[in-house]
Amino acid sequence: MVTRSNLTADADLFRLVVEAAPNAMVMIDGNGVISLVNSQTERIFGYSRSEMIGEPVEMLINRGLSSRHVQYRDAYLLKPEVRSMGAGRELLALRKDGTEFPVEIGLNPIPTRNGVGVLAAIVDISERRKAEREREELEAHVRHSQKLESLGVLAGGIAHDFNNLLAAILGNAEIAQSRLPLNSPANTYINNIVTASQRAAELTRQMLAYSGRGRFEVKRLNVAQAVQEMSELLRVSLSKKAELRFSFEESTPEIEVDSAQFNQVLLNLITNANEALSEAGGVIAVGTGLMHASTDYLSACAVSGTTEPGIYAYIDVKDSGAGMSTQTISRIFDPFFTTKFTGRGLGLSAVLGIVRGHSGAIKVESVIGEGTHFRVLLPAPDNQTAASDKTDLAPEVSKHQNSYVLLADDEELVRHATATQLESMGFNVIHAVNGKEAVLLHKEYADKLSAAILDLTMPQMDGDEAARQIVQRSPDLPIILTSGYSTQDLSLHLRDNAKLVILPKPASMAELSAAIKEALSHNKSK
Repeated sequence: MVTRSNLTADADLFRLVVEAAPNAMVMIDGNGVISLVNSQTERIFGYSRSEMIGEPVEMLINRGLSSRHVQYRDAYLLKPEVRSMGAGRELLALRKDGTEFPVEIGLNPIPTRNGVGVLAAIVDISERRKAEREREELEAHVRHSQKLESLGVLAGGIAHDFNNLLAAILGNAEIAQSRLPLNSPANTYINNIVTASQRAAELTRQMLAYSGRGRFEVKRLNVAQAVQEMSELLRVSLSKKAELRFSFEESTPEIEVDSAQFNQVLLNLITNANEALSEAGGVIAVGTGLMHASTDYLSACAVSGTTEPGIYAYIDVKDSGAGMSTQTISRIFDPFFTTKFTGRGLGLSAVLGIVRGHSGAIKVESVIGEGTHFRVLLPAPDNQTAASDKTDLAPEVSKHQNSYVLLADDEELVRHATATQLESMGFNVIHAVNGKEAVLLHKEYADKLSAAILDLTMPQMDGDEAARQIVQRSPDLPIILTSGYSTQDLSLHLRDNAKLVILPKPASMAELSAAIKEALSHNKSK
């Protein structure tokens, strides 16, 4: 037999269960009036219990839905059932302070003496949604970084192979030119071949810069001073309606960079800023300074995986132009991407490659209608002592009758062209098709050799390993390493070898002669 005392005991037990629930619990009657809440509801919504009980439940529902909620509630009460809400779409609740937050709600019909009521279990999922957004942003950043890295590998590989072809074209063209009379009509056509080869070589340098494997001649450089020295050049390259402003912090240190590559980064960023301005003109602000970049800061940058938290010199380029959308920002470092009618090259992708090759980072912020801010970060060395300049080279290479050079290159066209150039200087050339053969030939001709020229990338044994083995047996033998990439491919052992000379591909006969001169000068100065 059900008695009043039993009903009271059941009601008290129900209240205790609701109060102990880990989520916000709200009981409403058939008219949508709140009849019961727990302490979690007070905590989440910011109302006291007395402020909620007796009020329509719409006070807890976001403004966009509250006006229609009565219809939804009435439809639900016609066929009440256990139901979950908010899992598949954004469902927002409203706090006392007016802020909205995402929730998931579980509805449970409860029979009462006054009809069917509804007990709603409400879960605040703000932190979960925040974590989901952060994960999605991180995954998007990782995908974008992987795409850039893949494109970089592709660009680097193409540039390396193309450099080998250009080396053969340029070498043979110069050989042909040297054997023609000065008044030969063919000279005009060969000059065109040389010029076209040199322009193609510039494109491969941009591709290598994008891949992060460009050829760097690193030296100490004061960032602020370098920007100031370029100021006049930069002003000339801008629209007459563009106002260029400089701001340099006194704390800006020296950094270790390739000055030519640094200039390319600055010119590219300022040129882009100039093109972002409207026809009425605008302001381009260039600044430098010093900052500590945290892991969180670097994670929001377009950056290579080797960049670590620490002290960085920065270069800011800000414009008051049209700004960019998030979608555009996600693509600006793609090769040949442009918002203009036609592309003019690798653009910002080359900038990213240069910065990545210097273990730096780039932060991009932009607001539509307000402008764009690029911040380039480059590592600040701990030691600020000035780097010493290279000593003067020995006199020009003359004819070398009875002198032998070991030449190793797996590309037959390149090897043949280089050998012909060496022979025109008077050298006898010993050919090797890879590093392994070069090591064996060195053992046989070690006493006769004046120098060894080794390609860095070869099958079976690369130039790095071949050079290390040759140096072990003949530490005084001048070695020239040719490379379509950069000195980044060298082992630490060889980087510390002061007698080693790097000859980038493609190289002209004058550059080959200069490299030999430098290598032999090291041997004479011992």
